[in-house]
Amino acid sequence: MYKNLKINTTMSLIIIRWKGGMGGDSILTNILKSDHSILSNVKFDKLNNDHVQVKTAEKNLSWLYNEKHVGNIDLISNLIKNKNKYILKSHLYSSVYNQFSIYTIDITCTKELMPFVVKSCLKKTMVLQKNYNETIRVFKNKLPFNVKYCYTVYNVAHDLNKHIDTINNKGTKLLLLDDWIYDLPKIQSSFPILAKIDQAFRQKWIKHNYINFPSNYYRKCITDNLSMSNIVNSKKLNIYEKYCLLVIGNHKFKIIYS
Repeated sequence: MYKNLKINTTMSLIIIRWKGGMGGDSILTNILKSDHSILSNVKFDKLNNDHVQVKTAEKNLSWLYNEKHVGNIDLISNLIKNKNKYILKSHLYSSVYNQFSIYTIDITCTKELMPFVVKSCLKKTMVLQKNYNETIRVFKNKLPFNVKYCYTVYNVAHDLNKHIDTINNKGTKLLLLDDWIYDLPKIQSSFPILAKIDQAFRQKWIKHNYINFPSNYYRKCITDNLSMSNIVNSKKLNIYEKYCLLVIGNHKFKIIYS
C-alpha cells in the first residue's frame, strides 16, 4: 500500500482528505499538536468522548471540508509558494482538485474496518440527517423510523465500499486508518509527519472507539461469501456489520430488524 509513496516533508503544503467517520480529525490533530509551526484551516478544540472536535482557523479555506462547495483554488496554489508550512483538512473529491494530487494524503480503510467507519459516519456527522431527508422524499414518509435507519446504513455502506474500490485511482498517497489503529510504525515509516505524535492522545481516542471496532467474526465473514439469509439471520453480527457484508457481497437492500 505504501511502497514508494513517501510524501515530501519539505513541501509547504499538504492536504489531508477523508470521508466522514475515517478518524481524520484525530490524525490531523495529532500532527498539529506535534509541530506548532504548522498552519492549518482548522485548530484542535477538544477530544469529546470518542471523537475530536475542531474549529475553523482559516475562514478563507474552510470550504475545503464543505463537501458541496468549491472555493477559490487559487488560494491553494498560493500556499504552495508560501514560506510557511500548511496542512489542510479536506472532504472534497471533485476532479477540480486533481492538480493537487501530489500534495494530497487520502485517509481510507480496508473493508475489514468498514462497519466502524459507517457507524462513526452516522454518529458523528450530518450524513444521517441528510440521508433521512432523501429517504423521506423517496418513501413519502410512509415508513417507520427503524426502516429509514436501515436504508441509511445500507446506503452509507454502499458509498463507502465504492470509495474504497476507487480511491487507488486518485493518484494520491494513501494512509490506512487500519494502520493508524493497529500498526502505527508502518505508516510512520512512510509518513514522517506522523513520526512524533502524542501517543497518549491517540491511545485515548482508540480506547473510546474500541467498543465500535468490528468483530473478528465479521472479519472472517468478508471472505466467506455468505448468502443474504446467513448474513441477515446471524446472531454474531451487528447491524453495521450485516449491511457492510450485504454490500461487499453485492446483495440488494433488505430490512434488518436486529
